[in-house]
Amino acid sequence: LGMAPDVRSYNAVIDAYAREKGKRRYGDEAARAAERCEALLDEMINSDCEPLQRGGMRPTAATYNAVLNAWSRVGDRRAATRAETLVRQMEDAGTAMPNGITYNTLMSAWARSGDAAGPRRSREIFDRMGAIHAETRQTDVRPSALTYNTLINAYAVRLTKLHQRRKIDDDAETSAFDTVVDELRDLLAQMRRPDTAAPPDRVTYNTVLRVCSQTLTRRREGMDLAMELFEEMNAAAQGGDRRLAPDSHTYGNMLACVANLAETEDSNVKARDACADTIFTACMKAGRVSGIILKNLKRAVSEEEYVRLGLEWRRKQRGERK
Repeated sequence: LGMAPDVRSYNAVIDAYAREKGKRRYGDEAARAAERCEALLDEMINSDCEPLQRGGMRPTAATYNAVLNAWSRVGDRRAATRAETLVRQMEDAGTAMPNGITYNTLMSAWARSGDAAGPRRSREIFDRMGAIHAETRQTDVRPSALTYNTLINAYAVRLTKLHQRRKIDDDAETSAFDTVVDELRDLLAQMRRPDTAAPPDRVTYNTVLRVCSQTLTRRREGMDLAMELFEEMNAAAQGGDRRLAPDSHTYGNMLACVANLAETEDSNVKARDACADTIFTACMKAGRVSGIILKNLKRAVSEEEYVRLGLEWRRKQRGERK
């Protein structure tokens, strides 16, 4: 007996296409997978198959979210725009209304795009979620820690691209990123409120540190914020809150902050070395030294200090092996 596919069957296939090869799929390959997912969604919407037309058998929010996930993995503006179109389609149809996963995935599509519009569009979606929650008290669209982290990551991805080129595209973007440290402080303040549903976690702090390390303007303020967060993470860990304990990403980002943001004049070399020394010593004590840590350390300190710290690390390694 032949069995007609139902919504769960379609959802399973779409989700499998979206997740196939996971993060190893990039560019054209990811776009082709997303196209296949959307083609299946269109087939569901336009199908004459009787079970699919029966009440409750239309595409669900989970169906759309799986397709959105596929587009979010592509990582370019076209994919983010396609994801935006799908969300509008959900809102207009009213049969599968967007939820928190929907909006988080759309934000992720813009964040991963690396496009100049990525941070702005992510912020607009973030604000839309807050407005919907305030108006309807719909709990599943209330911004979560993931929502905040995704928004902060949008700044990180764009700033990384700009930092690699060592320039900002235009005056408007210069103005936008001139306020990024203020934006980060505002988001952290929101997350720390007693009534929040999204307290900051280690991912939040590490992502903020990554943004600080790539800041192209107001570098001193970026360095100040990074040091504040690093001290908070250490204090939390010492107080027993392992949820915020620094990890290898924390130490790598902090050394990148010193390398990119700290003053480079000869008169400040000792202070710069001392700051990096404190970070690297904590990293050694935590057993978190890695290749990227050593790479960032080399950029952050004087040659003499790098040799000294390298010898200290090797002595510590030999001592642990005995």
